[in-house]
Amino acid sequence: MINEIKKSFIISNTEVGLLLACKFISFIFFSFPIGILVDKWGSYKSSLISLSLMAIAGILKGLSVNYWQFFVLTFIQSFSVTIILPAIIKTIKSKFPKHHYGKGMGIVSTGMAIGIIFVFFLTPLILIHFSWKWIIILYSSIPLLILIVYLSNHSTIESSDQLTGQHYAFSAIIIKDWQVYYIGLFYFVKIFIFFGLINWLPQFLQQNDFPFQSSWASALMMLTGIFSAIVIPSIFDRLKNKIFFIRIVMISLGLSIYFLIKIPGIYKILMIAFIGVCNGPMSPMLNVMAIHLVKKGQEIGKIMGLLLTFGNIGAFLGSWLIGLIRDINHTFFYGFFVLVILSIITAFIPIKSWKMEE
Repeated sequence: MINEIKKSFIISNTEVGLLLACKFISFIFFSFPIGILVDKWGSYKSSLISLSLMAIAGILKGLSVNYWQFFVLTFIQSFSVTIILPAIIKTIKSKFPKHHYGKGMGIVSTGMAIGIIFVFFLTPLILIHFSWKWIIILYSSIPLLILIVYLSNHSTIESSDQLTGQHYAFSAIIIKDWQVYYIGLFYFVKIFIFFGLINWLPQFLQQNDFPFQSSWASALMMLTGIFSAIVIPSIFDRLKNKIFFIRIVMISLGLSIYFLIKIPGIYKILMIAFIGVCNGPMSPMLNVMAIHLVKKGQEIGKIMGLLLTFGNIGAFLGSWLIGLIRDINHTFFYGFFVLVILSIITAFIPIKSWKMEE
C-alpha cells in the first residue's frame, strides 16, 4: 500500500523510508526495557496493553489526515509489538512442558508467517474496491477482537498468569550470562539474512532472468519456512546437542544461498525452497534455547527483549547493506555472498561449554 500512502500524503521517498524503518526503531531501542517490564507485569497484563495500543493506534491510523500523524501512530503500533512478543514467549515458558517448547514456538512462528502471507495476498484484492485507509482499519479490528476475547475470559487467564508470575523479583538489568549473547549473535545473523533476502530476492531474480514471477519465489520461501517451523522445532525438542543442530542448519542456510547465486534459471527454485526450510525454524529453535537458559521464569522477558534488539539491528542492517553493496558494485552477487560468509563464520564460532536448565 506504500504507493497509495505516498500519493495520499504527497511525501518523498525519504519519508517513505523513515516510515518503513519505524518498526526497527521501536524494536532496537525499546525491546530490552519492555522485556523487563513484561517480567514484572506478567503475560496477561502485557498482552492487554499491547492489544489495546495495537487496535487503537491502528484504527486511528486509518483516520490519519497527514503524514506525521500517520508516522506517530505507526510508531505506537510497532511499539505494541515489542510488548506482545516477550509476553508470548513468557506464556510458552509457563504453560508448555519443557519437551514441548519447540512445538509451542513452531506454532507461534507458523501463525506469524500465515498472517504475513494472508496480508500479502488479500491486500491487493481489497485495494481494488476499498481505500488503503479502510484496509488498515480492517486489519486493526483483529487485535480488537482478540482483546475482547481476552477481557471476556479475564478471570481464568489472569488467575493462571498470577500463579506463574507471583514470585517475580526484580533482578539486575545487565545480563551476565554469555550464552544469552551467543544466542543473540545467531539471532542477529538469522534476521540479517532473512531481511536481506526477503527485501532484495525479487529484484535479484529479475536481474538474473528468472523465468517465473519473482514475487512467487518470496511466497515459496515463506511457505517452506512455515512447514519447517512446524516440523523441525518438534524434533529439536528431543535433541540433546541442540547447539550442534543449530550450527548444521546455519551452515546449510549459507550453502543454499551460495548455490542460489551460482546455479542457473529455473533451478534457483530448489534453493529458494531449501532456504525457507533452513530459515523457518531458526527463530523457534533459538527461542527454545533462550527459554532453557532461564533459571527463573520471570526473567524470560528480559532475555527476549535483548534477543529482539539484536535481531532488529540485523533486520535494519540486512535491509540497508545489500542495497548499499548493490549501488557500489551494480550487482547482487557480493551482497548475497556476504550473507553466505556471515552464516558460515557464525556456525563455526567455538564455545567452551554449554549449560541449559533441564
